[in-house]
Amino acid sequence: MRGAIFFGVGGGYLRSGTLSEGWKALIAHGTQIAGTALGGRRSRTVYLPQSVGPFKGMSGVILKALIRRHVDTIFLRDDKSREELQHRRGVRTGDLVVLEIGKHLQIPATALTTQERRKVFFVFRDLSGKPYSEVYLKNIRRLVELIPDARFALQSSGRGNSDDVFYLRTFGVECNALLRDIVLRRDAIVVSVRLHGSLESVLAGVPSVHLSYERKGHAAYSDLGIDDYVFHAGDFDPVKVADTVERLRNDPTPFWNSLDKASANRYDELVEYIKNEIQLFDHATDGRKLLARRNGNL
Repeated sequence: MRGAIFFGVGGGYLRSGTLSEGWKALIAHGTQIAGTALGGRRSRTVYLPQSVGPFKGMSGVILKALIRRHVDTIFLRDDKSREELQHRRGVRTGDLVVLEIGKHLQIPATALTTQERRKVFFVFRDLSGKPYSEVYLKNIRRLVELIPDARFALQSSGRGNSDDVFYLRTFGVECNALLRDIVLRRDAIVVSVRLHGSLESVLAGVPSVHLSYERKGHAAYSDLGIDDYVFHAGDFDPVKVADTVERLRNDPTPFWNSLDKASANRYDELVEYIKNEIQLFDHATDGRKLLARRNGNL
């Protein structure tokens, strides 16, 4: 078989937290990783920024072994993933959107003005599968009471976990306002349970408070230097979150001053790693000199 270079997309799918989750991951993704080994030593496999683990049960043991043996380089977007995997070339980097923020964010002048009181939008999602789901529902209901003029926004719909369905069932509210349209006006504060709802807002120049239910949320906000604006979805204090939102409504400047673009700006580092992988592949495989000449255009 001719050598090849394989790239795995970023995400959080390499995990075995439960029996069913583990075997699904092993069948869907473990077999793909094993398949890359058919190219022998001339092939290379690179996985873009991931959150991996836990690796519970037999399926987790097998999945972890496949990753460690057959994935040459894996980019990891949080410290816990790196500790759990212990990969020889596990590279700690940011979520792809965090890298995008670090590389391209330009804070508009309107984002720093304090003259107008900003609107608040909630992006909530169903967390009924979490052990703290009842506490979560209680706290978001209380948060809605504390910020009565806030409205809801849609960041995700379809695929069995639609924001609008959750809003109607939980709050009796119909919603068709899209987050991507709201952030374009840059006159809002977004409180989002969905990480990419928060990151999408920040990238558009809109401050966002994130209620995180996964490790990647805390890691992303830590990478950006805005740790004060992330809370755990399972045990956050609604009063503290409401107070944080109130301060941002009146003056968002501290949020933007906290944003550490230097620490988040790992985009160039990621590109250099990928260039190096292509060069290693080129050295190991005949007839690939064209790729080596082109890698400066990545």
